[in-house]
Order: sequence, then C-alpha cells, then structure tokens
Amino acid sequence: MTENLIYYIYKNIKEYYLKYIKLLILSSIILINFNKYLLNNIKKNKYQINKLIYYNKRINILMNGQNYIYKCLNLSIINPNVFKISKKVIITAIIPVYNSQNTIGTAITSIQNQNFTQIEIILVNDFSNDNSLSIIEKIKKKDSRIKIVNNKKNMGTLYSRSIAALIAKGKYIFSLDNDDMFFDKDVFDIVYKATDYEHFDIIEFKILYVFKNNITIDIGNIYYRKSYTLSQPELGVYPISKNGTFKLNGYIIWNKCIKTDLYKKAVNILGKDRYSYFISWNEDVIIIFIIFNLAQSYKFINKHGILHIISKSSASKTQSINNKFFGDIFLLDVLFDFSKNTSDKNYAAFQASLIIKKYKSKKSIKREYISYFKFILKKLIKSQYITEKNKQNLKRYFNEF
Repeated sequence: MTENLIYYIYKNIKEYYLKYIKLLILSSIILINFNKYLLNNIKKNKYQINKLIYYNKRINILMNGQNYIYKCLNLSIINPNVFKISKKVIITAIIPVYNSQNTIGTAITSIQNQNFTQIEIILVNDFSNDNSLSIIEKIKKKDSRIKIVNNKKNMGTLYSRSIAALIAKGKYIFSLDNDDMFFDKDVFDIVYKATDYEHFDIIEFKILYVFKNNITIDIGNIYYRKSYTLSQPELGVYPISKNGTFKLNGYIIWNKCIKTDLYKKAVNILGKDRYSYFISWNEDVIIIFIIFNLAQSYKFINKHGILHIISKSSASKTQSINNKFFGDIFLLDVLFDFSKNTSDKNYAAFQASLIIKKYKSKKSIKREYISYFKFILKKLIKSQYITEKNKQNLKRYFNEF
C-alpha cells in the first residue's frame, strides 16, 4: 500500500515537473526571441522608444499636479484658509492683466489656492478693452488681499510689473503672466523656506509648457523647453551662490521669486524714462539683466513651479516686426549701458551685428526706430570698451542699414 502510494506521488510529481520544465523552456524561447525582437527594434527605433519614455515622463509630471490644475481651471477654491488676512505680507504676487477675460480667473485662483497665505496680489489692468477689469473687480470683492492698479493707456508688461513692484509690501515678489498658473499648492511654501531661512535673492523654478485650446489642456501637447535655464555668461557679472559662481539663468521673470528690495532697486536704476516705453518684446530680459547684476545669491529649485500655457494668441506669436525690432534695440541699449565689464559691452556689439543681419531687409520698420538704432551704433563705435575689430564691423554694417 505504502509503495503504491509513493509510486503514485512520484509519477504525478514527475509529470508535473516535466510539464513545468516544458513550459519553462517554451517561455525561455519566447522570452529570448522577444528580447531579440526588442533589441532589433531598439536599434532601429531608438528615437521612437526614447520619445515614448519622454512622453510618459511628461504625462506623469502633469498627472502629479492634475487635481490642483483642474480645480484651478474650474475656478475652485480648495484652500480653506484662502481669505485669511495676515498683518505681515511675505510674498507679493504680481500679474499684468491685458485682455485676459478667459484666463485671468485661473491665474488668480492658482495663487489663492497656495498653502502659504501671507500674500498680497497686485493686478495691473493694462487698459484692457474686454471684460478683464470687471472680472478682477468681482474677485477682489471676495479677497481683500487683492489690489488693482489701472493704467490710463496700454503700457506693456515692463511698465506694469515695474509700478507694481514699487508699491509691493511683501519681502519677495513673484510675477505671473495673466494666462499662466502655479503648478502646485506648495510653490509659495518652498519659496518661503528658501528665502526666509536661507536668504537667497532669487529663487527659480522649472516650467512646464502646455498648449492650450480654450480651457482644455491636452496632455499630449506638453513639452519641456530644455533650456529653461539659459547659459548667458555674456550678460553681466553673475551673483555668487553658496555653491560657487552662478553661470546659468533663465531670461524670463515669471518663474522666479525675487527679493523685493532688489527688484525695486533694479526698477529705479532702469528709470521711469526707460520702463515707461511701451515694450512688448524682450521686456523680461531687460529687467532681469539688471536684477542679476545686483543679486548676490541664487537658488534653482528642481521642481515645476509654473504651468506656462501657450496659445495662438500668445504675445510672442503675434508681435509685429516693429515691436520686435524696438524690443531688440532697446535691450541692446540697456545691455551696453548697464554692463559692468569690457567683455559684456563687446557682447552688446555682437548683438548689434546680429540685429543688422536680422532686420536690414525689412522695409516696413519705422524711421524713428532706425534713427534710435543708429544712435546706439554710434555710441558703441565711439566707446573705449569696444574692440577695434568690432568697431570696424559696426562701421561696415552702419551704412548698410
């Protein structure tokens, strides 16, 4: 009886293991062939596979903050302490508002929903001719932390941000475009810790770029601009951080939190006669260049802080040739006047040659802009800081324009 039982168990175990071994061999063959297939396809389609991984990462990043984003898009207030008024304002959020009736509510909501509530919000209505003003006035009635400044005519974002900075009460200033939003509810918390505890002059966040169609965000159309920090060693003496010399920075202002005293000083140095010009091209670079030359410390936060939404009506896509030309030569003038060393002033000369090449074939440029440009060129040519080689190039180009 016992022998029969042992034989029966042995027979079944043997059959089981034979089936298991066959299945294992078959699986191995399939796996080997599949791996070969993958390897061949990786070699042939490495770009597509990398692209797939890239898209997955982008979608994951958006999904991490999607609840916050979608609630802001629906103008839902999710912070229970949102209207809690604090006697001490730590962060001033500035938004220039111009014809943004479809987006300004979302931008403001993304600030109101921050965990950190010791804030003020300054909205500069830049002579909007849609319903933007009535919308922000309605929002202000519910939130006394909001201040509205009305421009008497359309002045542009450089002016609007500058006058808001001069009246800011917070210790730090965070700018936001009227069609963007903060990516998560803890952005201001991170800023507070980095600035108030570590005393950095500038805090910079990563940006997530999204194409927007009406109010719907298509997560398939998200992209990173790899140069969210731009290497610009030509643009002045960079601030020194605790980690050594700072050599990378972004030329945009709306992904940075800046110490208010520093911002105000930069605005005053630039001067009202300059920031009062209507400039809709390079306006970020103009003030950031001066701020970076004044700053003593900087910190980059490896976190997406801003959701930058791009539409067909974005200012960068609708600028006229004259607006672009004036923005370029105005920046050139600022670069030269506020550069601190010879190499940076020669960088201005290099930029001048690029402007000539870019615009010399354009026949619709205003005469007064051309006269202003030639005035700058003469200033460069006469400067003791510009090398003879650069001067000769500018003289040659001068008559061509």
